Amino acid sequence: MTAFASSVTLVLVGAAAGLVPTLVVDVLRNRRETRTRWDETLLTAASDLVEAARTLLHMSQRMREDRVDYADKLDEVHIQLRALVERVKFIGDDHVRTEAELVRRHAYAARLVGEGRPDPRGDEYADDPFVRLHRQLDGFAEAVRRQLQVAAGRGHR
Repeated sequence: MTAFASSVTLVLVGAAAGLVPTLVVDVLRNRRETRTRWDETLLTAASDLVEAARTLLHMSQRMREDRVDYADKLDEVHIQLRALVERVKFIGDDHVRTEAELVRRHAYAARLVGEGRPDPRGDEYADDPFVRLHRQLDGFAEAVRRQLQVAAGRGHR
């Protein structure tokens, strides 16, 4: 092998040795950036869902206790909550999706009871839907924290 050929070989080996770590770093950086984007999206959707559920819970309790008429606004909030559950289902893991579905289920029951109608799940649960929704919001928050790898919190109450 000539000196030129060995020099070219050394340059190519050096370039390959420099390229591999650069590619690995780029792939890892891309994964981290993608995860950060999805984590931010999940956090925003989950926060909005909890806010809508809390609003629906408050309005439903006021309707039941004080007979304040929130019917139109309650309908808007319920539609918003259902849409947010669907958004969370796109980006959440299996546990987050299950917990979000249960929030929707208990929110619906809370709405009906607030409107003076019977609890559609009354025979399945001992607690009223307001208590169930409170508890479910804690379960949902815990599932989101787990997916985001955030330390456990104290709940929503």
